[in-house]
Amino acid sequence: MSGPTPIVRQLVLCERASFSFTNGYTLVNPRLDFVLAKEESFPIWYPELWLFAQLSGSYGQHRFQIRLVDVTEPSAEPVTIFETDERVIDLGKSGGPFRRLTRSWAVRLKRVPFPSAGRYEIWLTFDGVPHGQLELVVEEES
Repeated sequence: MSGPTPIVRQLVLCERASFSFTNGYTLVNPRLDFVLAKEESFPIWYPELWLFAQLSGSYGQHRFQIRLVDVTEPSAEPVTIFETDERVIDLGKSGGPFRRLTRSWAVRLKRVPFPSAGRYEIWLTFDGVPHGQLELVVEEES
C-alpha cells in the first residue's frame, strides 16, 4: 500500500553522488548554472549528472520520473528536453500518523543535453505531475 504523494524537501543536481552506510550521501560539485568554455558550442551533452532528492510525508512504492525542461521563454509551454524512464521507489513502511520520516536517494542521469543557452528546470514527477523543481541557467562564456 502506498501513502500520499511524497513531499519533495530537497533537490540537488551535482556531478557525482555516492552513498555509504557510515556517512550517508556525498555530493560532489552541486550545480545550478553551467557556463560553456570558449572551445565548446551548443548543443552540449553532459555524460553524467546526478540528482539527489530528499522526500518526506509518505511511504510505500511510488512511480517517479525526472525531466529536464526548457523554460527560457516564459510565455511558452515548457519543452521537455530529456527524461528518464519511469521508475519505482520504495519509501518504506509508514512512519506513523505524522509520516515525517525522510527518505533520500540519488539518481544517475546519463547524456544530459542542453541544446542552447537559456533557463531550464529539473522536474521530479510522481504520476506525471511535477512535485519538485530545480532551476538551472546555461550560458555561453562572455
